[in-house]
Order: sequence, then structure tokens, then C-alpha cells
Amino acid sequence: MTLQSIGQEVASLLLERSEKLVLAESCTCGMVASQLGNIPGISNSLCGSAVVYRPDSKRKWLGVPKSILKKYSPESHEVAEKIATGILNKTPEATWSLGIVGHLGPDAPKEKDGVIYLCIARRTNKGKIKIKHEARYQLQTNPRSKRMQEAVEACLTHFARLLTKKSNLDEHKTRRKKSQAVKS
Repeated sequence: MTLQSIGQEVASLLLERSEKLVLAESCTCGMVASQLGNIPGISNSLCGSAVVYRPDSKRKWLGVPKSILKKYSPESHEVAEKIATGILNKTPEATWSLGIVGHLGPDAPKEKDGVIYLCIARRTNKGKIKIKHEARYQLQTNPRSKRMQEAVEACLTHFARLLTKKSNLDEHKTRRKKSQAVKS
């Protein structure tokens, strides 16, 4: 699947469900939003993207506590979770959020080189925010520009899988309700 087709799948799934996505991007520096922005009609489903590249932006824009940044580092799953929930809190019309952080290199510590963390959060019908998916992903490519593309692909692929899985569950529940109604 190409990056364009994955983006199109995400856009179609969001539109079918009348749901909206907001992004908090660090290491991808807005490329996830840019990829989705190439799709005609995406404005019906994409609320926007906060590029929170620096720790201070994560803290001041999205409320990531300084203690979390210091204890776990700006490139951690804890920070991915905080930016995903922070951006969803700031965007009441959004149903979903995706947060991504990571270290694309060069000059990354060996244990963090090419590692990204994704967090996908969802607002429930009652307005509560729940974490629906978290992932640590080791990028396989080099140089930095290719790693950035791979990170964008990972984000969109994980999100598309989550939406597809939820769509299949919703369809199964609908079929089950219909079959129960027929039996009654």
C-alpha cells in the first residue's frame, strides 16, 4: 500500500463515521497532516495539527508536565500519550487524536536512534478521553528524510488499522442486533 492510499483510507473511514482527527506531531514536524492535507475533502475530517517539536512547546501548548519530560525524555511513550490527550482536550470537535514523538537522528543516543512512539486517543460519547492504541516502532530506514516518511506511514497505518478494526466490530454488532431482532 502506498502512503497516499493509506491516507485516503484514513480519510474515507473518518468521513464514513462522521468522525474527526487532530494531530500532535513532534518528530514528523507536520508531515502526517501534510500527507492527509493532499486528499480532497479532508477538511471534513481533519481538525489540524500542532507541531510541538521542542520540549517547551509540548509543555506550554499541550500541558505536558516538566517532570514527565525530565523523567522520561521528550522521546517517550509517556510524552506521546500526554500530547495525544493534550491536543484532544484542546480540540472539542475532534473524536480522535494521534500523538507522535521520537528521535530520527543523527546524533541520537544509540537506544533511541530511529525509535518513535505513537499514541492514539479517542473521545467517548460521554466526553471522556481514552487511550486506544500505543506503539513503539523502530524505524528501518536511513537517512533522516526517509525515516520521517516511514514514521508518517507508521502513524497512518496504525490509525487505519484501528479504524478498520472498530468498523468491523461496529458492523458485527449491527448484524448481531439485526439477527436478534429477527429471532424475537
